[in-house]
Amino acid sequence: MINTKLLKIKEYVLEDVLRKTMEGFAGSEIRTLGDASILTVHPAGFFCSVRCPGNVILRTYDLIRALRDAGIPVIGGFQSPMEKECLGLLLRGQQPVAVCPARSIERMRIPGPWRAPLEEGRLLVASPFEAQHRRPTAALSEARNRFVVGFGGKGCDGVCGGRWEARGAE
Repeated sequence: MINTKLLKIKEYVLEDVLRKTMEGFAGSEIRTLGDASILTVHPAGFFCSVRCPGNVILRTYDLIRALRDAGIPVIGGFQSPMEKECLGLLLRGQQPVAVCPARSIERMRIPGPWRAPLEEGRLLVASPFEAQHRRPTAALSEARNRFVVGFGGKGCDGVCGGRWEARGAE
């Protein structure tokens, strides 16, 4: 059984960004499963809308394979169907991956394909949400995306459009 750990947001350079981003949804802690040092390597942020045109899907698969083959760490929510497919591709590589669910990770069931990468230290599951946020919502997804941007910085892409890209990732 993997236990969650609490990290103080002040341990990270982006403290002000994260605190402002998470206002109303989380305290000053990040709940983690796995190797939290993955957050310190400035992973590339990855977003993908629920609706993707075919040509974008193919380019996204190529992008994910290129990131995996280059060993570039990636952070994202991996909630949409396309993101879940991409996570499967990433977990076949050796690079670090951070999954940030739009909910608390307290009492969360860990999917089978995540177990080996977690034990090997290649996967981090991180959430700024407290235990009462047990189900993803649109508001939690938006806050999670801001959390991902806080760690992913300039490497974030709204690959397949959607609300986040329409907003210009502010």
